[in-house]
Amino acid sequence: MRKLSWLSAAVLVVGVSLGVSAQETKKAGDAKKEIAWAKNYQEAVETAKKSGKLIMVDFYTDWCGWCKVLDQKTYTDANVIKLADASFVSLKINAEKEGTAQAKRYGVTGFPTILFLDASKLPEVGSEGKGKAGDGEVVGKIVGFKDAGPFALDMTGIAKAAKEYPALAARVEKDASDLEAIGKFAVVLHQRGNAQKAAQTLDKGEKLDPKNSKGLLTRAYNAVADDYQEAGEFNKAVPLFRKAADTGGKDVDAISYALQSIAACYLSQQQFDKAIPELEAALRLSGISDDDRKQAEDMLKQVKQRVK
Repeated sequence: MRKLSWLSAAVLVVGVSLGVSAQETKKAGDAKKEIAWAKNYQEAVETAKKSGKLIMVDFYTDWCGWCKVLDQKTYTDANVIKLADASFVSLKINAEKEGTAQAKRYGVTGFPTILFLDASKLPEVGSEGKGKAGDGEVVGKIVGFKDAGPFALDMTGIAKAAKEYPALAARVEKDASDLEAIGKFAVVLHQRGNAQKAAQTLDKGEKLDPKNSKGLLTRAYNAVADDYQEAGEFNKAVPLFRKAADTGGKDVDAISYALQSIAACYLSQQQFDKAIPELEAALRLSGISDDDRKQAEDMLKQVKQRVK
């Protein structure tokens, strides 16, 4: 599951100031400890092919405020640094300068966008500007700013999903009634940026269990809804988030995510009054994580100030 952080959503919809200027952002080399960024795309690809690691590519622009916040708040976190250096070859490229060919290939239009690439599937360096991404090139995607905690969780999840993909694909192909595999496969497809196939896989799962009685489709609902939300198709996103919230059972994290996502959809449409009860419902959940609680509380406070 992916999306702008709730602080980011608040800025976009409620009008809170970023409070970070280009001068305040830490540049490469300013921090005592930072991610070991590759010097350029060619170096990243060569290193990844030798090491077998995925490439984590941060697409940014000079004018992107949230890119600067990501640099300052997320990439300086010790856990994010550790994960990046242990599991990925990391690269930052300007989508409007040296990274135009890669941005075009992968359809990157919003910033920051972080793609996770399988180097073994990439074309020869220098030919990436020809055509669209091939199957299997993108194995994960993070869109927008995220705090260090959620960002690290996404990094871990994407690395895990990349390893699980072949086995899940084989399970689904072998047994079309394997609901557990179908639910997990839809989430992995979403993480790989294959929104259409993720939605098709969820449809297959819903035919097997229309009411999600076993709870095996909850996270798939959220994943596919995320894709619709990112595309601005809120009329498709909200019903799926609602299904996740209503049928999630004991998966409190997924239910909280669904409710706050519904709120985000309403905020994106300037429907502030509709967002408030969703955030309040999230706060009433028993067992909600501290991070989720703080996120919902902060968002609710800002939305209520906006509607006064």
